[in-house]
Amino acid sequence: KFGKVYYFRLYDIANDEVVVASSTNPTLAGESTSLVFSVDGVDANTTIAGIVTDATTTATSLDFGLLPFDTDVEVAQEITVNTNATEGYQVYKYVDQQLLNSYSDQIQPITGTNAVPVSWGTGCSGSAVSCSGYHTTDATLEGGSGRFAPTDSYAALSTSLSEIMYSSVPSVDVENIIYRLRIGALQPIGDYTTTITYIAVPVF
Repeated sequence: KFGKVYYFRLYDIANDEVVVASSTNPTLAGESTSLVFSVDGVDANTTIAGIVTDATTTATSLDFGLLPFDTDVEVAQEITVNTNATEGYQVYKYVDQQLLNSYSDQIQPITGTNAVPVSWGTGCSGSAVSCSGYHTTDATLEGGSGRFAPTDSYAALSTSLSEIMYSSVPSVDVENIIYRLRIGALQPIGDYTTTITYIAVPVF
């Protein structure tokens, strides 16, 4: 087990006796637990999962800039997990609210969910006033689910925990989370904001 120290005593089976090798018994120390989790920005003009990012992000900011009408705009962040957890890990995300301006107008979430993502064209119809959603590049989530395996698979932002990365074994993984928006001419003006939180959960 992680963090445990095991003591051994040498034994001579042929002569049925303990072997005195030194004044101390040999020991074996278990490796310490480790989880390194990081979020990084992604540059503009980066090709990821069938899209090309339109703006540069940082670890703490996703700035879409001024949104043109009737045009899909995409940005991304990169998530890295490095852990020796014996049963792997999961990464979740949630938002504190949908994308709202100061008047509580909302950029509408697409119809897909984390449990059942949909293609962008399905979740964001041409008649929609606005659309927002995300995609994870992790193609296999808990239980072997490949719901985000298609590059064109998007879910709405949610205030509930939503799985975005998974491994059942110790691993070093790097994935991207794409955030995608579109607004029409009828969308009220304003600065739309939300706060995204990522949570990494190792299983030792």
